[in-house]
Order: sequence, then C-alpha cells, then structure tokens
Amino acid sequence: MIAVHMNPTNTQWRPEAIKRGRDNHIGAQLTQITSAPVISHTIYCEERYCSTDGNHVAFLRGTQDRINEELWVADVRTGQTARLSGAIHGHPASNLYSDNLYYIHPRPDGGRVLMRVNLRTLETDEVFDLSKCPKWRWSVATVSPDDRWFVSNYRVRDEVYGLYRVDMQKGIWEAFHEHQDICNPHLQFEPSGGKDLMVQLNHGCKYDPDGNIIELCGPRGATLYVIDRDGNNPRYLPVGQPHTPGISGHQCWIGDTGKIALTTAENQIHVVAPGDVKSRCIWKGLMYFGHMSTSSDGKYFLTDNFRGSNKLYIGSFKTGRMIAVLDSGASCGEPQYTHPHAYLSPGNERIVFTSDQTHTPQVWIAELPGELWPALDHQVD
Repeated sequence: MIAVHMNPTNTQWRPEAIKRGRDNHIGAQLTQITSAPVISHTIYCEERYCSTDGNHVAFLRGTQDRINEELWVADVRTGQTARLSGAIHGHPASNLYSDNLYYIHPRPDGGRVLMRVNLRTLETDEVFDLSKCPKWRWSVATVSPDDRWFVSNYRVRDEVYGLYRVDMQKGIWEAFHEHQDICNPHLQFEPSGGKDLMVQLNHGCKYDPDGNIIELCGPRGATLYVIDRDGNNPRYLPVGQPHTPGISGHQCWIGDTGKIALTTAENQIHVVAPGDVKSRCIWKGLMYFGHMSTSSDGKYFLTDNFRGSNKLYIGSFKTGRMIAVLDSGASCGEPQYTHPHAYLSPGNERIVFTSDQTHTPQVWIAELPGELWPALDHQVD
C-alpha cells in the first residue's frame, strides 16, 4: 500500500534556534536548534538522521524516552522546526546515502503502519501495514540501501529474540532470523551494497515478561556478528571477550569500506571486518570513548569521552590523529536523551548532537572550521 500521508506544503514551521557562540576548542560555531521546554534528541548516532544535503535534521520530541515521542525536523538554514508525525513506535531507520527515513506509526485502532519521509522534500508515504508483524517494546530498525528491506526486532520467548523483514518491493513480510540474547541488536545494514546486516549479541541478558531490563549483559558482555540479508551465513566477529576488552555496544559501519568501527573497555577503539581473524586497535590511551559515528566518506570517526569530560573528538582512520572539537555539555546519565549521540552531517560540515546543558535535552549543531581536516590528515613521522 502506497499513499500520500502528508503534503509538505502544509508543513507548519516555527522558530526555535538560539546562537550559542563559538566553542573554545577549535572555534566551532554552536547553535541550539531546538528550545521548546520538552525533551528533544538526535535519535542515535550509528546511522544518519538528516537529508543528504545536510539541511534538514530529524529528531524525536516528547516528555519521556520512547513513550509517545513525535518525529520532528529542523531546518538548519532558517533555525525553524516542524512536526512530521505524531506518536511513533521505537527508533526510525535511515541509510547513509539516502534521503529516506522510515518509522513505525501506531494507528488509533491498535494497528501500526510503516511510514517513509523524504527528508529533503518532506514528502511522506504509507509504505506497509505492520499490524500482523510482531511487536516489541524495545523496537529498533534498519533499512537496506536500495530501500527494499526494512528489518526490525521482536521477542520470541524468554531470552530468544528474532528479526523480521518487510519486502517493500513485493509488499510482504516474514520472520527470518532467531538467536539467543539479541535483545539489543543495534541492527545496521552495510550501507553501500546492503548484502550484510550487523547484529549485537548481549550474552546473558535478562528481561522480565513486561520487557523491563533485569540485566542488559552477563559477565561475558556483548559481541557482534554479521548475517546476510536472508538471515543466513552468520559470521562472528573477533571483538569482545575473549578477543578484545569488552565492547561498549557502540559500533557502526565505516562508510562504504565494509569495515566496522567500535569502542571497547580499557580505552580502546577497534576496526574489524567480516572474515577478519583479529581486529585492529587504532587507539589506546587514557580516555574512555563511548558512542561511535563515522563520516559518510569513511575517512573520519566521531566519538565522545563518555565517562569523563563528555567532550566530542574527531579522528582520522588514515593517520590515527584525534582532536577534541567541542564540549557537548551532555550529562551522560541513565536516560538515553542525556547522551550526546553525535554524528557528522554529509560533507562533514557540521556535527549534530544532543545536550542537556540547559537542563532540558535539546538538539545542537556545531559548524566545523575547514582547517580541521588538513590537521587530522597530516601524517606525523
């Protein structure tokens, strides 16, 4: 089923942006692009939630995390925001190289509809009726780069979890993969070819019948594996115990390289690819880094000093150099909306991040000076 859901010409914009001056690290120009007295956050950081030209930034807004959150968009050129959808279920899904964002919209009759919004034009379509698909409280999702497959998660029984996929070309769905302990799968299609799907495995996780978290991981911690888009050919990556220090659970594909960047305990950052016997440690130092995002061109990574200063750092995969670019002001507490969840816009012109430094979580952007990139690319002998 394909039907126009919203006419972008009727989008109602309102001013919200506040200029916040320059950060004192590299002179990034800061703008708080949301300011309404309600929680607003960047969704997450492993995927990109903005248009391919970087002008429209999607964000979630509500009074509680994952409860009746609404989908909004900010125009970074005008500093205005607009609501795209009422309550959505779970996290939206996007792809590095597409303008399309997919999300689940609950219907008044209890059904659910998969929606698609083009973040450049703001045209929105109904894509598929999800009412017969399994539902899970902690819904996450990913979409293939050809916009054919939408994949999300559900609980099968006890600590066995499954994945289902929607074939948006044929208009059908199926459950296609099950595994013990994939309660928090961090699903991500490889963003260029889309043949592989990365899954996080939380060994020893425990949830009660209502989906409340008893234990997110057991003593072994989390590891990663990759399956093909049919749910077959599992390849367990050599990261997490016993291969590396425990992984943080924050990882993403590196552009179109087929490689994955992740952070671990003992203050390390690793790179690994399906088929590798051993991961490559590209950083080991005095600071603990948490969330991980990479640039669309696969050259740079963006991370945060999650258990320390909460500063944001950008590094080069080529040279291994890393520079502190700004203070996020995020408190990094238990709620996800207090985490920076920062990512680079296409073209690497700005960082999009969440900060609760004003006490209410808001979405911020930082315009990056052009001289940052030559400094990172300079090879030190």
